[in-house]
Amino acid sequence: MFRFITRFLHKIRHPHPPVREIDPDQIFLDSRNLPAFDRHQFEGRLERPISRRIIWSVGVVFTLILLLLLGKTYTLQVQDGGTYAKQSAQNRLRHTLIFGSRGVLYDKRGTFLAWNIIDTDEPEFSKRKYLDQAGLSHILGFLKYPTKDKAGFYYKVDFEGRDGVEKYYNEYITPQHGLKIVETDAHGKVQSESVLKPPRDGESVTLTIDARLQDKLYGFIEQLAKDRGFQGGAAVLMDVENGDLLSMASFPEYDSQALTDGTEKKKSFRPKRRL
Repeated sequence: MFRFITRFLHKIRHPHPPVREIDPDQIFLDSRNLPAFDRHQFEGRLERPISRRIIWSVGVVFTLILLLLLGKTYTLQVQDGGTYAKQSAQNRLRHTLIFGSRGVLYDKRGTFLAWNIIDTDEPEFSKRKYLDQAGLSHILGFLKYPTKDKAGFYYKVDFEGRDGVEKYYNEYITPQHGLKIVETDAHGKVQSESVLKPPRDGESVTLTIDARLQDKLYGFIEQLAKDRGFQGGAAVLMDVENGDLLSMASFPEYDSQALTDGTEKKKSFRPKRRL
């Protein structure tokens, strides 16, 4: 009787179909699986529908996430859209240096002593080429090229003379670099470019040195050092009428080309004469 009254009151307070209570003895019987239900087919299990409260909670969470995404999109597109568009345009357009060529060095007869060539491996700037003749390295000296980092950006853009005429007349023969603007696509390919400032090459210098006389004087010192057992020697020839230095030779000498190129395979000193 007491159980009947309890079920009646519960039905009044809950108009939806009541859930049938399970007695403890029924639970013990189910744990033994006396009816031989197939558990893999979910036989003998009670199913309970998801409550509306859980559905509403999940809906509210997804709604909040959607509102946050819409708010972030509005901020990026409307409020900060102009700023990001400007940054995007700057990423597509970059300024690039146009390297000028270093001034050419001549002897008194117009013979090329130092000039510039284009290297196909690194065509951004011209490379220095020296006359392949003994006795000129201490006069001409050598230089250091512009240097870039691992990312390909030049952090040192000037040619730097390190010795001889390359160092003494460095400011005079150093070029003034130009500037161009380059437009690239999303893949980094160049679409167009425009020169903003053209480069200006360095000034050429004509020395009073005679390359042929320099070669003869260096050979004489080399032979004399070999015959007398000297380790080295030096000599200077001057025009007594006007004071021009026609030849300044020092034995042994270093290799201007090897020091400029920085190639370890080449010898930096030339104790023997190169013909």
